[in-house]
Formats: sequence, structure tokens, C-alpha cells
Amino acid sequence: MRQHGITPILLEQEPDIGGSWQRRHPQLTLNTHRDLSTLPGARYPKGTGSFPKRDAVVRHLQTFAREHTFDIRHGVTVSSVTRKDESSFRIVSDAGEFYAAHVIMAVGRDTEKRLPRWDGLEDYGGDVRHAADFGDAKTYAGRSILVVGGGNSGFDVCNHLSGVKTGPVWFSVRRGPSVLPKRLFRFAVHRLSPAMQTLPVPLVDRVIAATQYLAFGNLVRLGFPRSIHDAATRLVTDKIAIPVDDGTIAAIRRGQISVVAGVRSFEPDAVILEDGSRLVPDMVIVATGYGTRSLADAPVGSNPGLWHIGLTPSFTSYFHKTYREATDIAQAVSASLRR
Repeated sequence: MRQHGITPILLEQEPDIGGSWQRRHPQLTLNTHRDLSTLPGARYPKGTGSFPKRDAVVRHLQTFAREHTFDIRHGVTVSSVTRKDESSFRIVSDAGEFYAAHVIMAVGRDTEKRLPRWDGLEDYGGDVRHAADFGDAKTYAGRSILVVGGGNSGFDVCNHLSGVKTGPVWFSVRRGPSVLPKRLFRFAVHRLSPAMQTLPVPLVDRVIAATQYLAFGNLVRLGFPRSIHDAATRLVTDKIAIPVDDGTIAAIRRGQISVVAGVRSFEPDAVILEDGSRLVPDMVIVATGYGTRSLADAPVGSNPGLWHIGLTPSFTSYFHKTYREATDIAQAVSASLRR
């Protein structure tokens, strides 16, 4: 926007830049490589790991905002965005009303926790939490844990638990994963993602399947259901991120983590799996995904002047994807204002 001579106002409900990152567990690490995870014209400081950790990402965001002195109104919660007339929108917030010809919704794609409606969950007496509330992995030492969900969040939780001396960990999955190693023969696999983005999606499905087999062998032998090997297709069509292994498979091989069937229901003191097994974990971590809360009065693409950004994952990284989207939006807004 600045490059096109436009100075936008940013309404941000967090009290500081990177607030949502700071609430996540301290071991949180990007699955995308450092060189592909930067804001425009910025770099991480020398010595930053190949896959930046939570605090490094927060500093990166804060430094970028400070250097560019953006007009960010912190602590503002927007409740609705509606059309005022043909050429402007009305934005209602707890800091008053705003009016604008263009509104860009950048609220994130992982804002709402999704929990399945399992039978008996409301009467379950154990500790159940969403993966978003995972906290510090060290607090799980010595505890038995059931992780529900074999996607990106489930693998992330298990990756962190694999580095802690826990009790038994059960990894509940319904379908065989298409999972990539973080490193293969010491090479950061994600560095190949720009090349993968140029290939046909069905071919990328096969490349991921081959990489998975090269890294881990046949995962069915470790208790996983047989995989369909459609990771790239699901990313493109269903916006489902590709899981990354960084310790989970090794923990399964050594017996710390066991792959089990999907969850069927809950009893007051136990979890019942689809194969009839009964588990009594100290903790249930639900890694079944997120949703997005929209404040606007129309779906994506149906309301001129209303834009959405950051809702679509990509092969490269969230940073690269949103930069391309932001460039397109800025050009379109600039052209509209010149007419």
C-alpha cells in the first residue's frame, strides 16, 4: 500500500504485535525455512536457526512494524463490517466507527478452535484441551497423553512431546498421513518448496509420497492406516496444511508414542476408540483443526472493495503467500482509487 501512495489504518485487537504468537507454547517452531519465512525486504538476524522459533518470529514482526512506523491502532476489537453505501463500508469497533472505501480482512485462518461433538464429552471428567492451548511441553513430563488428530497440529504436538520424558502417548488418527520430514539426510526439505509450487499438483502428491517413503519406510508397519497420498491435493482443494515430522516417527519406533484408532466417544472416566479400545489418559489434546471467524457481511469475492488475505496455505510459506496476495490487493485498490 505504501508503495502505491496509500497509508492504511490497521485495527488490531492485540495489545502488541505478535500477540497471538506469544500465547503459543515456547517450543513452537516454524515448519517453513527461515529464508522463505520473512516479511518483504527483511531478514532474520545472523544466528537464527533454519526453522525460527516463536520468539524469533515475534521479534521479526515487531522489528518490521517499528521500522516502517505503520498506523496500528492496538487494543481495538472490530465487531462488524457492513456496506454503508455503494462506495464505502462501515466498520463498527469498541473504539468507535470507521468508514473506508476498501476493507482488508486479515484476521487469520486459525482463529477459531474446532472440537468434534463426541458423545459423552460433556460428562467426561478428565482434562481436555485444544492443541492451541498446548502450553509448555515440559509440563507434560510423566503424564499419559492422548493426542487426537493426525494432521499438522497433531504431528506438531507429538513432535514436541517426543522430546519430553512423558508417560505413554497415544496418537489417535483416522486416516494414513502424508507427512514430510523436516530434514532428510540433514537437508531442510522445505527449501525445495518453491520448485514444488511450479509442478502439477498430482505430481507433487507423488513426490511427497516418495519422500515420505524414503524418510520413514512403510508407515503402515508403525500402526498408521494406509495413506491415500494426496497431501498436495488436500492443500490446494481443502486448505489443509501438510504435516511435518520432527521427532514423532522416531518416538513411535522407540515405543514412547503408539498409533491408535480414531475416537468414538467419551465416558465419565475414559475415552472409547472406534475399535472398541478403552483409554484412561491423564490428558486429552484435541488437534482437529481451526476455523476462521469472519466479521464481514459477504463471502470472499462477492463484495467489491472487501478483500480477504491470509486464508490460504501454500507450498512455500504463509509469509510468501500473503506477500503475493498483498501485492495483488494493493495494485487493485490503487487502480480503483485512480478511477
